[in-house]
Amino acid sequence: ARARAAAATSSGGGGARRARSIVAAAASADGRDEALGRFWAARMALATPIIERAIERGEVPSDCDPITVIETTVGALWLRALLTGEPLDDAFVVAAAELVSAGATGEASS
Repeated sequence: ARARAAAATSSGGGGARRARSIVAAAASADGRDEALGRFWAARMALATPIIERAIERGEVPSDCDPITVIETTVGALWLRALLTGEPLDDAFVVAAAELVSAGATGEASS
């Protein structure tokens, strides 16, 4: 669900333009590190509890790093939004989330 929310924010004409604008503004503005830090800290604060609850329920190992799970999921979405321009359709979002979930739970095939 969180991956879908991130995709909805980053996809489409407005979302993709907004994502590129955030990166461009941060790269060219004074204090860009602070701006990007605040941007991502706010998003991590929203998403981290989701992974922490999964750890508490025993759905993922206790040594699972919530930030790594989030960065891996969102990274795939931002790659499409910023670099490739490929659609952030539901099939891709679900596949990316399932892949990250399998890796986080140890269910990924070797």
